[in-house]
Amino acid sequence: NRVYSYQVIVGDYIKIFAALIPVMYLDNSTDAVLKGMGEQMASMRYNIIDAFVSVLLVYFLLPPFGIIGYITAVYVCELLNASLSLQKLFKISSLKIRIFSDIIAPILSIVASVTLCKMIFEYFNIVYSFTVSAVVSGIIVCLVLYYIFLRLTYSISNEDEKWFTGIFKRSKDT
Repeated sequence: NRVYSYQVIVGDYIKIFAALIPVMYLDNSTDAVLKGMGEQMASMRYNIIDAFVSVLLVYFLLPPFGIIGYITAVYVCELLNASLSLQKLFKISSLKIRIFSDIIAPILSIVASVTLCKMIFEYFNIVYSFTVSAVVSGIIVCLVLYYIFLRLTYSISNEDEKWFTGIFKRSKDT
């Protein structure tokens, strides 16, 4: 019984930190791009700032708030590091972001596709299980729905689609 209570707690923390995974991925990717563009010092500077803020937040938030203070510190520091890195990347690359089609529409599309997938599975009484076939079918249905929603919101252009399918075409030079 004691093991079960720890599993529930661990599961809850996995859910809490799961929302941070895309931000962590974005931060790591942005840092790699910055380093590839010769901006190692900027990347290091942002990581030092992140570490300093992290120490301060843990020092001041952990004693009065406990685990909530730690979770807050992790979120704040990850968001800080990612935003500093992205700001630098935008500055040196002249990259332009379309807020709706590049950020809002894909987020809404994934939420809608997962929700609709869940509704479809429930309607057809498909039992959620961790069998390979159930997981693969769920992933395929979600991906198809995600693609449809991205097309409906004009987040994917015909050029994007041609570029993507071109990745899988065999090169004539090889």
